Amino acid sequence: MLVFGVGVLAGLVGLLFLARIPEPAMPPSVRRPWRDIFRPPLADRGFRPVMIFLACWTFAASLTAPFFSVYLLRRFGLPMAWVVGLTVLSQATTALAFRWWGAMAERFDLRTVLRVSGAGYLLTLATWPFVDLLASEILVVTLLVVVHLVAGLTAAGVNLGTGTLALQVAPRGEAAAYLATNALVSGMAAAIAPILAGFSADWLNTQRFTVTIQWSSTWGRELALAVRPLDFEGQRQAGYRNGTFVA
Repeated sequence: MLVFGVGVLAGLVGLLFLARIPEPAMPPSVRRPWRDIFRPPLADRGFRPVMIFLACWTFAASLTAPFFSVYLLRRFGLPMAWVVGLTVLSQATTALAFRWWGAMAERFDLRTVLRVSGAGYLLTLATWPFVDLLASEILVVTLLVVVHLVAGLTAAGVNLGTGTLALQVAPRGEAAAYLATNALVSGMAAAIAPILAGFSADWLNTQRFTVTIQWSSTWGRELALAVRPLDFEGQRQAGYRNGTFVA
């Protein structure tokens, strides 16, 4: 309850500062039906790819986000303080990296920033399954810190790029309708993704994915070699047990 109370208090303080932000008065507008507001953005061929990209990205991010904390708690048995600390580290890196990504967007191009930051963020997601292959506690914690730093750095570029791209593509004077439509589509993707993730979690926990590379030879004498570079199993648990790291 104390944590929730501090969160509510911080949100109220943020509202006080938000109320002090100057905002120009909007010109009077004619009230329109909802279908007339959403129809132009959905029919705009220039805005439609942006909307589809943002919806797919939001769906992918929301599909994986619920598993990060659970993965750290159950797979590695890390204390809650470590999990929260890594999350704070990632978010602090995101806040500090916005300025740098803004300079990169002005120097190069917004789509270039999206390509680089998006690829970097996906690379951090692909790194997670390989963290528990390390048997050393120091190596595991070090790699987790690096992954959260890179995730925070690249997430700043993605957030900056996606928000600015929608504003750039929207026609002048129609930004509100375009942004509202984009928020509606992205919000639906963000709402559906965690539900699908929850349904698939129990099933994936009983599955195993293995990639085997096998080589055999009959020249001279019979030889056979099999290597498993990828072997993911849902039920295998790594973690800290009785003060010892178990991989």
